[in-house]
Amino acid sequence: FFNSTLDAAVAGTQALVVNGNVNFGSSATADTSDDNVGGLRALLSITSDAIGTATINSAVVNTTTTQIYHDAVIISTSDSGNVETTLNGSSITFNGTVDAAAAGIQDLTVNSSGGGVTTFGSTATADASDDNVGATPLRNLKTNADGHTIINSAAVTTTVSQIHDDAVFLGTSDAGTTTTTLTGVIVTFNDSLDAVTANTESLVVTASGATTFGDGTGNDHVGGANALVGTSGALASLITDAPGTTVINASSVTTDNSVVTGVQTYNDAVTIGSNDTGMNLTTLNGSDISFNSTVDADAVSASIEDLTVNANGVTTFGDGTGNDNVGEIAADRK
Repeated sequence: FFNSTLDAAVAGTQALVVNGNVNFGSSATADTSDDNVGGLRALLSITSDAIGTATINSAVVNTTTTQIYHDAVIISTSDSGNVETTLNGSSITFNGTVDAAAAGIQDLTVNSSGGGVTTFGSTATADASDDNVGATPLRNLKTNADGHTIINSAAVTTTVSQIHDDAVFLGTSDAGTTTTTLTGVIVTFNDSLDAVTANTESLVVTASGATTFGDGTGNDHVGGANALVGTSGALASLITDAPGTTVINASSVTTDNSVVTGVQTYNDAVTIGSNDTGMNLTTLNGSDISFNSTVDADAVSASIEDLTVNANGVTTFGDGTGNDNVGEIAADRK
């Protein structure tokens, strides 16, 4: 147990390996301190073993290279009452579950550096676990724009937001689950979103607020090949739930169009936003593509965006209930 600060003797030189249960920082509120790890002098790396639990009460954990947590991680609150935990390192890996100490209270921000990788969940198939994030939900989860994030967990749950500023890849869990379900109020992908293995992983988004694909800058895509992961490509399927809205600023959204299960189903209202392809064109590719609510252009730039739908099966506008109005559409005739 480290009930106070923890630092390297020389910044970036000493590494820490912890076997068994470990607590970073205290939550006793005795000294109103954030009990930071590497706050003065960053450790070289931190590794915890697969036995037990790593509880992070510290507000900040800094390493110059990796942080690898093989055990279950609990994000808690510091002595000072700080509910926001920020992890800074080159690559940061959670090979077990990640949970808040109290549902909907703690925030987690993960900042990789040097083009590093943030990984949620293992694919080692050693424990046949889904390595879920948020069985006890975090309030907010955020990753920075550096590098990329791999989500092998079958479920990520927050009570408020999930914001990924980097490229995201959906992988397969230890248990072999190929569908990732993200649950929150706001779910945002500000870069590309792809399957780790083309046509294998699926995404379900359950968000009562806005689900956003792409930030309107860069050629953000959903379900394409990305050089960061050589096997990446189309999602197997994509489904959004009925509450809230979906905003598509990505230039393309692609699901497996070679099988009938390669669906895109938007149960909420869809807004086609802008991207920087030069044509403000969004193209959806898949087997069956369904819009079960309204489809509109961005209110700021109405009549500028174009939508092309390439479906090998059925393209459906509206679910037969409500008005489900649609703006200008260019659809293929496959």
